[in-house]
Amino acid sequence: MGSDSSNSVVDSNVQSHDVKRLYVGDSCVFPRTLSVNPSMTIMSMAARLADHLDANESGYLSGSQQLVA
Repeated sequence: MGSDSSNSVVDSNVQSHDVKRLYVGDSCVFPRTLSVNPSMTIMSMAARLADHLDANESGYLSGSQQLVA
């Protein structure tokens, strides 16, 4: 993760530098294997991504909220 596409694959919102609107919400953005179980880190990254998508002015997730009862 990073702002420079020459040394990172995704930005701080886990959006691909090369393919816009491609978001990575799993552990493949980690540069190496962690020494602990990464489940909580993956869940927090996914929650942060969902918040980002929902807050986005294009409203990627705003229509889906109406489907949830």
